[in-house]
Amino acid sequence: MWVLRELNLTEHVEFLGERSDVSQLLPQAGFFVSSSRTEGISLTLLEAMAVGLPVVTTRVGGNPEIVVEGKTGRLVAANSPEGLALAMRDLLKDQEGWPVYGELARQRVEQHFNVRNMVRQYEDLYRESLDGKSV
Repeated sequence: MWVLRELNLTEHVEFLGERSDVSQLLPQAGFFVSSSRTEGISLTLLEAMAVGLPVVTTRVGGNPEIVVEGKTGRLVAANSPEGLALAMRDLLKDQEGWPVYGELARQRVEQHFNVRNMVRQYEDLYRESLDGKSV
């Protein structure tokens, strides 16, 4: 791709296209980037963080609930390629911090976004709703 050659990134960036082996690819990455303009609770962020990757993503939807700025990754304004590029550059300059960010990211997913916790929270909500009501 011409832009990779123009920016001297051919040794560093590879466009893989559609893949069915993402679970094997994620652990090979240094960090994860998502440039979403809109988002709910991003499963891709959770998957990346679950394998211990720091993330750079936009401050949209549920992303600020998932990513702790400066601890598990970086949050930037939506529609800001410059902000995204600066956050990526900063993270690239801090490669020795990747294991720390990644471990905190993995812990955050395990503590706050795992299925067992979600089920327990739903059960608690149902119990609270039913307290004092005859069924």
